Amino acid sequence: MRQFYLFRNTLIVSALILAGSSFLPSCAKQKTENAAWLRVDSIHFTTTEATQGTARQDLRDLWVYVNDNLQGTYQVPFKVPVIMEGNHSVILAPGILLNGMSGSRPLYTAVKPYYGSMTFVPGDTIVYNPVFAYDTTVTFAYLESFEQGSLSLYKTVYSTGDFTSVSGGSDPYEGNNCGLLSLNTGDASAYAEAATIDPYIFPKDGRGIYLEMHYKCNTDFIVKIRGVGADGSTADFDIGGVYSSDNKWKKIYFTLTPRVVEYSLGNKFHLMYRINRNTDIGDQRLYVDNIKILY
Repeated sequence: MRQFYLFRNTLIVSALILAGSSFLPSCAKQKTENAAWLRVDSIHFTTTEATQGTARQDLRDLWVYVNDNLQGTYQVPFKVPVIMEGNHSVILAPGILLNGMSGSRPLYTAVKPYYGSMTFVPGDTIVYNPVFAYDTTVTFAYLESFEQGSLSLYKTVYSTGDFTSVSGGSDPYEGNNCGLLSLNTGDASAYAEAATIDPYIFPKDGRGIYLEMHYKCNTDFIVKIRGVGADGSTADFDIGGVYSSDNKWKKIYFTLTPRVVEYSLGNKFHLMYRINRNTDIGDQRLYVDNIKILY
């Protein structure tokens, strides 16, 4: 019975929308003519590099609130009408592509939104390009820029490929060094795998735990975490697969929260990268830089 009423209500709403569709163009035009405009051309970001790592982000969207009401989510750059007049409170909150998926574009809760006020005048355009920073409550569990001289990741026991630090030339994204996971063998069952030397403690209360990283690769790869139980046992979890970037540097964000909460035997985890052998690619290479895990 519940499904019937839901279905009936959906039909009623659809019918009302269709019945009123002939009025939409004129109404929309009238609202636009009476609107003030908000324009955002770019998003900027700042960090304390020593404790928060790189300021290079890929914040593509802004969630726009006026008087605490969501006006919409817009991909930067944008210019949108605001059907209000006078001074009103405004919140601008950045969003990300989570797990590299264009269909998953949540708020990035690790970043402090812009809170302020704007005076809207019909016909006028406010241009505002926000500068964001991490929220002051954020904890950085792991930072790796490969500039310290010693590696925090290592080649795992059964990995056929190698993990090394490379420097100079066009390979590093930022600074002088980056990490390289490589695989070159005729064995189709081989793989290359790297993991952090130390496990890191993550909260298990459901809060957002994020992995940020820059990467460049000519092959697909998998991001994983390895849980370490209080009894010394381990369990591996896939976080997400990433397609080849055609040897172009990109930024990607992952959430670790579901897997961290799922693991019931402990709260210590290693970050891992894995390349499965693709014999169509002679030398498979994954470069990584500016790795962060934060919550």
